[in-house]
Amino acid sequence: MKKTYPTTIEALRKSGWKVLVIHNPILTTSNSPLVKFQRPVIKQVETTVALTKDGKHTLGFATSHPKETHNRKLGNKIALGRALKNFEKGNFVDDDIFNDVYINPQP
Repeated sequence: MKKTYPTTIEALRKSGWKVLVIHNPILTTSNSPLVKFQRPVIKQVETTVALTKDGKHTLGFATSHPKETHNRKLGNKIALGRALKNFEKGNFVDDDIFNDVYINPQP
């Protein structure tokens, strides 16, 4: 029988999961010769959801399309679904890598 998990970040946290959500804007600049001053523009946002349960870590990612407006809730939902699917499949991240990248990142 397939095990079911809570499907929202709030419900996962209440049931003892550690959930980390990161939104990384992807900046781009215009390549048009008509633009005199280049300034970065957010075209995409990558959402990362990191889950920890019973000492096991897993990740899920979602990236908005450049032509769409980023929807934070939808990005969270997609990334969370992918992280839960990875957890169910047993695709776990090594403790050292997880801690270096998500818990104690170096500049």
